[in-house]
Amino acid sequence: MKFRKFLAVFLAAVCMLSALSFNVSAAEEVLGDVNGDSVCDVLDCMLVELARNNQITLEGAYYAAANLAEDDQIDMNDFSAVVNRVFA
Repeated sequence: MKFRKFLAVFLAAVCMLSALSFNVSAAEEVLGDVNGDSVCDVLDCMLVELARNNQITLEGAYYAAANLAEDDQIDMNDFSAVVNRVFA
């Protein structure tokens, strides 16, 4: 009986924690990390290229991570900057 009560409380806590969203702090942000996985890799290059060609729309932190040139547009300069970060 105690085990069932413990299990019910534990599962309720897990459900509540899974509903929370966690923000990455500024210290954990990775420059060029467009998909938010804390790694700047080829997937980020692909996302910047898709955004540059208007095939996807990036917003908020994702847009800021892709706009490395900080010129209010996702363009070849941003793509090159992400590629350089990945392959440097």
